[in-house]
Amino acid sequence: MVKCPTAKCPTVSSRRDVVEDALLQSLRKWLADYTLDLSSFDQTDTTVRDSIQAAESQLAKVQRSIETLDQQRGKLYDLLEQGIYSQDVFIERSRTLASRIMEAEAQVKTLSDHLASLRKTDSARKELIPKIGNVLDIYNTLETPAEKNALLKTILDHAVYSKSVGGQWRESDLSLYIYPKLPGPA
Repeated sequence: MVKCPTAKCPTVSSRRDVVEDALLQSLRKWLADYTLDLSSFDQTDTTVRDSIQAAESQLAKVQRSIETLDQQRGKLYDLLEQGIYSQDVFIERSRTLASRIMEAEAQVKTLSDHLASLRKTDSARKELIPKIGNVLDIYNTLETPAEKNALLKTILDHAVYSKSVGGQWRESDLSLYIYPKLPGPA
């Protein structure tokens, strides 16, 4: 039986096999949904790897642009010191360059976040999906609850069980929320 150890808890207990079945069903559904999300992630028929390379290339381009703008800012001071630019022209050009640098830095932040998301997706596809599939394949071959628990802990951060009505002979409102161990950005 699975039941809450807290006195007077409103959560109703369930048989272990019923909770196990619900857990495995939740894992199957999560895996199917997550796999579907990943397959629809890229709508232009390029792979996630191609998307990562494109994002890396774009990021490098923007970073080179920032370096160029910084060099222009240095030359701007030279032109002021040589008397080629008046103070008003210098201020105007300085503001324009500062604005362009800020825009480029914001673009770097956006591209870096996007790249981290792409890498996380790639990592999930490579690591988590096969792990969950493997757990589902071998779960029922294990003999002891300790072995099954150890296996589930390799892919799940935690699960939340809830049930307020029902029993062995009545309709149940059992709900189980699973929280897989998602990989972080590379």
